[in-house]
Order: sequence, then C-alpha cells, then structure tokens
Amino acid sequence: DKSIDLIFITSKNNMHAPLTIKAANAKKNIFLEKPMALNEKELREMIQAISKNNIFFTLGLNRRFSPLAQKAKEIVKNRSSPIMISYRFNDENKAERAWVDTQEGGGRILHLANHMIDVCTWLVGAEPITVTAQNINAKERNMDDNNVTMITNFADGSLATMIYTSLGNNFMPRERVEIYVEGKIIVIDNFKTISFYGVNEPEVKLNEPDKGYEAQLAEVKKRLRGDEAECVTLLDAVRSNVFCFRVLDSLRDKKPVKL
Repeated sequence: DKSIDLIFITSKNNMHAPLTIKAANAKKNIFLEKPMALNEKELREMIQAISKNNIFFTLGLNRRFSPLAQKAKEIVKNRSSPIMISYRFNDENKAERAWVDTQEGGGRILHLANHMIDVCTWLVGAEPITVTAQNINAKERNMDDNNVTMITNFADGSLATMIYTSLGNNFMPRERVEIYVEGKIIVIDNFKTISFYGVNEPEVKLNEPDKGYEAQLAEVKKRLRGDEAECVTLLDAVRSNVFCFRVLDSLRDKKPVKL
C-alpha cells in the first residue's frame, strides 16, 4: 500500500524482529517499540534488512525526549569533565508476563535496561565501553533477572550506575535519575519533577509524568516530512539492545564485559 508512510510495531517482544524485517523488505519506514531483538542473530538480520532497504528506522526510547531530561541535557552539555549518573528503576514485583516471560518477552533486563543505557549515553555524549553487572538472585542466562546493578564506564571517563529492582513497591516513584557534574546535582523523579542543587534553576514539577512519548512522535513526524529532527538512530537502537545482551553476559560470567 503506497499510501502507508510508516509502520508502527507495538507487538509482543518476540515478534519485533520478524515484523521489522517484513516491513523493511516492503520498504516501509518503521517505528518499533523496544527492545529491538531477543537475541543477536535476530538483531543482525534486522540491521541487514533495514540497511539493505535504506528505510528510516527508529526505536521507542522515549525517555530522552522528556522535557525534564532535555533540561538536564542542556545543563550538562557544556561540561569539561566526566560526570556520574545514578539511574534507579523501581519496579514492583508484579510485572506483565508478556515481557517477563523469557520466550515471549526476553525478561526484564532486555525489556527495560535499554531505556537506562540510552538516557545515560545521551546525557554523557560518549560511548559506553564496559559494563559490570551483578544480581542478588542469580539465575541461568536469559532468565528473569529481577534485581540487577549495572556499572558502566564511558569513553570520556564518565560513570553510570543503573539499578533495576522488583523488590520495592509502588509507593515510591518508579524512576529516579541523579546527575553529578562539576559541583552541580540534578535530580529527576519519575520524569515529573526536576530539582537542582548548585544550579541557578528553580525546581520544575509537572502535573503528570512526561516520559517523552508525544515529543518523540513529534520528531518522527518532522523527519517523515523531510524537516530537521532529533530521532533515535539505528546506532542508538542497536547500542541499547547490545548493552542488554552484555549485561546478561556479565551476569553469567561474573565479570566485566566490553561493549
């Protein structure tokens, strides 16, 4: 159908790869919900199909489009030294089976750690180079890793600690990002509030969390119209997926892993 400009793929995770390949081979632009793939073979096949057909592809890594994340980026972009980031994901124990189930969804890390590394990499502006992951209920590779700490080093010397836990409850906000840079501290709570310490900026509190969904789609719309736009690139998408694979490798091998 030549009237279709963009395919949205929001299916269960195990259908992301086959549907993306089919849409790419039909030469359709693609907006895919994360994650890209559940294994590296699928990922390679997706990259090949997207590249061969020269289509526009983007992934639903929306957090960086939040107005509060954009504000934080504006403050840290002119820094001259490395930064430290703490990103905590507090997920209550009851999670959707569609992404916890390892056959259908790939597990919690593949479903959510991609958001965390994307925000951190975007804020730092340098490539992650290693990850060291540990969990308190170690299970077999690709099992449901509920409670994981991921420490990531970046090429510019910056450091991020990412914590995913299902031990908590929903009384505490789901996500919290703390950024430490050159005497300044920026804290984003659940993409609803941003607070500053050592920064001459007032606290911003939104009526509802804004995790960037609408803003990301607005950028995609600009891109399809041929205007300048800030979109999640294929490199961004692949990085987020490979990072999750390497976290699982680190959990399995109990050592740091190169990215």
